[in-house]
Amino acid sequence: MPADLIFFIFCLYLCNTKHLKCNTMEEDRLKELKIKYKDNYIDFIKDFRTGFNQEETEIGVLPLLEFEKEYLSFIHNNRYSISLKSRQMHLDSLTSAYAAWLLIQEDFLSIFLITINKNLSTGFIREVSKVLEVAGLGNIGDYLHRNTKDEILLSNNSSIRTLNYASQIEPKLSELKVDRTIMIFSEADYVRDAGKLLNFTEGVIKRYFPENKDMLKIIIYSSPNYYNKESFFQNIWRNKSPHIHNFTSRSFHWSQNPRFNKGLKIIEGKCWSPWYENMCNNLENDQNEIDREFELQFVKNKKKKGKTISLRLEEKIYKSLKKRVLGGSISDYIRELIKNDLKAYL
Repeated sequence: MPADLIFFIFCLYLCNTKHLKCNTMEEDRLKELKIKYKDNYIDFIKDFRTGFNQEETEIGVLPLLEFEKEYLSFIHNNRYSISLKSRQMHLDSLTSAYAAWLLIQEDFLSIFLITINKNLSTGFIREVSKVLEVAGLGNIGDYLHRNTKDEILLSNNSSIRTLNYASQIEPKLSELKVDRTIMIFSEADYVRDAGKLLNFTEGVIKRYFPENKDMLKIIIYSSPNYYNKESFFQNIWRNKSPHIHNFTSRSFHWSQNPRFNKGLKIIEGKCWSPWYENMCNNLENDQNEIDREFELQFVKNKKKKGKTISLRLEEKIYKSLKKRVLGGSISDYIRELIKNDLKAYL
């Protein structure tokens, strides 16, 4: 047998041996975490959720605030939950950490994530991955090779995947052995066709798992969008949804957040703080926008009428703009640039 072939077989053997050893290490760590944090998602998230700590002004493990514990308890204890929140309450951070705990605790769990766009989906998956890495799974086995910015798969066959089109659900569920499915709708009032995605998923589950009627859990949360009688989120919130599920609802107002409520006062029946005043100033004290962004109200869209212009951009400039707005509206970005440039003349 040629020497180079022998060397190749030897290298292959070493790779397989390392792979098996690393997989065993990951399984051992999963078992350890599963036992230590069984039924204890609060301590798990306290220990492993990281980010910018405003109190310490550095990156580190984040403290868990009282309203955050309330939110986690709410989504954990309700099979169908819907939360209405003020802006900047960071429910994505909490929900992603909770999803990481679920992936460890449950074998053959399939989590589907539905968000506004790909950038937000990628960010959510990144947060889940970061929690798992801090928990000691990130450098074990071929974890980093198996998991991409669009999905995470652990050795216990639990997974989280982004979902944007209903057609993705059927092949993924039918090809996996799944004991339970969880759907997470982030900023659901801004997600197009959210109701269709939910309906389709329920149909697929009934078709492939008719014997398991309790395998679906749904977590929905969002800041208010403009009032829309056809909105999937708003209809569930107002108990006018055709869905047969009994959703439990809960609101989370900015005044519950100790980072925002320092110096809190009640003025004319409304909560006020220096932080809130600064946010109102940022919105140019537009009461319509303030009510929607921070007061949990579905207000009617009162966009000012204006003239429409068309603009043709070179492809290179268009791609740069898409990166610049990070999934936001290019039209809004250009509109603000023009408005700021002409401020002196308006």
